[in-house]
Amino acid sequence: MRSYYDDYVKHAIYLEYYGNELSASAEELYAEFEENAEKAFLKRKFINTKSDVDKTSKETHKIIDEFIEALEPLVIASALSVAEKESSWLSKTAKKYLEKEIVVPSNIGSKVEYAPYDKSNTIDTFLLNTKQKLYSTYDNAAKAGYSFGTPTGELTANIKQNLKPIENNIKTSTQTMGGSFAKNTQRIIYGANESVFKEYRWNSMLDSSTCIVCGNLDGTIYENIEDAPFIPVHDHCRCFLQPLVEGQEYPSETYSTWLSKQSEAEQRKILGKTRYEMYKQGLPIKRFVNDGMTEKLTLDEIYSEEDLQ
Repeated sequence: MRSYYDDYVKHAIYLEYYGNELSASAEELYAEFEENAEKAFLKRKFINTKSDVDKTSKETHKIIDEFIEALEPLVIASALSVAEKESSWLSKTAKKYLEKEIVVPSNIGSKVEYAPYDKSNTIDTFLLNTKQKLYSTYDNAAKAGYSFGTPTGELTANIKQNLKPIENNIKTSTQTMGGSFAKNTQRIIYGANESVFKEYRWNSMLDSSTCIVCGNLDGTIYENIEDAPFIPVHDHCRCFLQPLVEGQEYPSETYSTWLSKQSEAEQRKILGKTRYEMYKQGLPIKRFVNDGMTEKLTLDEIYSEEDLQ
């Protein structure tokens, strides 16, 4: 029965890889946006008049709007697709290990789309905040150029610097969404199937990058899903809740110990080629886990038919 625990751990890891996949797609859109916005800003060597300020702002706002319009369907399509695939995965898991049929709410996709992906943000607030911050950055640069006579070439260098926190937030937020959409799906389905799921165990990936909060929560049992803390606890949180099965073994072990018990094929899939080779040469997992999981997996790769054989 230990395979029930292993299936959940592997699934949580693969979802983090999908977060990397989603984040990479968002970064590609952002890179294209930044290039187009810079070209628009450099149409004028100087911003000499208030009219120039207004024209520059109007042009950059249009490019920002186009970027957000491309980013929005990317993350919404991700939420809807993950909700559908995760629902199927949970149904198979419940049938295999609990020998129970579960009910999946017909509106599970829209529920996940509107649910917070972290403690305070939804897809809507993420998109709105990103757009407003981009507007403000370019508007302030145009006004500064007009006020101080700064060449637009110099202004764009400052803009790039000021955009770094926004770019990093886009990368981090979309990476977090990858796993959060699935964990929101789980939480919604658990709540809709209280007669099937009786108790839940909090599982944390215990390694050198585990935060104190997550480490302390590891192994905690909750009788009701409403009593369990919201996941993710923080960006890149790898924790997950697992319904308890009577007689099931739930090991209390570090991530390194768990990984050592997996097959070589599974280790290679989890770590990626380079990290796997370092791991087999004896480098402790704690030496490179802080770099984050950089492998990428598509949804089709995560939810393959091999998952629950």
